[in-house]
Amino acid sequence: MNVTNVNILSKAKVESTPTSPKPKLYLAISIVIGLILGLALALLKEVFDNKINKEEDIEALGLSVLGVTAYAQTSDFSNPNYKKETLDSDTSMSPGEQELSRLSKRKKR
Repeated sequence: MNVTNVNILSKAKVESTPTSPKPKLYLAISIVIGLILGLALALLKEVFDNKINKEEDIEALGLSVLGVTAYAQTSDFSNPNYKKETLDSDTSMSPGEQELSRLSKRKKR
């Protein structure tokens, strides 16, 4: 097969920089997409979080707060003035039941 009606429009040029891959562009796009996805995930987690963490969360539901339990810090237990109250010797009760028993005995005093 012989083709005779072909004309050269322009000479081919050698590029000094590669056209692909473009690592700086890909890195920038990846950072932007990562930030957007991270923020979207954090927002969704906050929106769908239905845990009660503060007293205000209970009051927002129109309910009254019956009691609050404070968090204990490690320093509370290393304090020499801290009195440890021993739990009941009955090990058949769970720790929660032992605490309720201890509180009810304290209330009777």
